[in-house]
Amino acid sequence: MGIFQKTKPDIRTKTGFTVLYEKYGEFVFYICYRYLQDKEASHNIVAEIFTSIWERRETLYQETWGKYSWKRYLSQAAKHQVFDHLRIKKQLEVYFSRSSYQFGSFSNTTEEHLYFSE
Repeated sequence: MGIFQKTKPDIRTKTGFTVLYEKYGEFVFYICYRYLQDKEASHNIVAEIFTSIWERRETLYQETWGKYSWKRYLSQAAKHQVFDHLRIKKQLEVYFSRSSYQFGSFSNTTEEHLYFSE
């Protein structure tokens, strides 16, 4: 390795992982926030990504060393998580709109039954 060649942090250690987070955490947040415009959701996604990296640190370190830059890897991970978040959010919206439509007619059943009985 040459003197001017950048080295990647060794994410297998707490120090290396901390360096990775401090260097790229804000970068990942802004990618998420750019798409979501939601600070809480963006922070949650950042936490999920870095938790996943920590949990898979041994195999991930071997897989990414030399193949990808961390910036590129984290950018792709952020976009993937954002799109998953948006997909799930859309599915929940559809589910709740359907369930409110299906159960909306039953909301006043007791009250309507009393009026009918009178």
